[in-house]
Amino acid sequence: MGSAVYGQKESENTYACIFIPNNISVRCDNYNKDFTLDVLLTAPCLIKNMKVLDRWGTVLYSTDQGPWTWYGGLQPAGIYHVTVSYIRAENQSEPELKSITQAVYLIK
Repeated sequence: MGSAVYGQKESENTYACIFIPNNISVRCDNYNKDFTLDVLLTAPCLIKNMKVLDRWGTVLYSTDQGPWTWYGGLQPAGIYHVTVSYIRAENQSEPELKSITQAVYLIK
């Protein structure tokens, strides 16, 4: 069975443990103004790195530490790509670094 968490897919047919939102809004309504990762409690992950790239692949933001949040207010509206590198909690004895990428639409 292929894996899918909110429409995201992870390689090797395992269930994804991270939810990456696909829209953020930096309008004045204070809803969805920051991009924040959610780690599912049913399959916790140890996040190692989060990067936000523009449509040309330029890294706009990168962090190796939480909080796993990005404020896109200084960027123009458009499509951005978020890549998260992580280790699934049950595999920490034999850690295997995995990654998941999601397109995120920044609305202004």
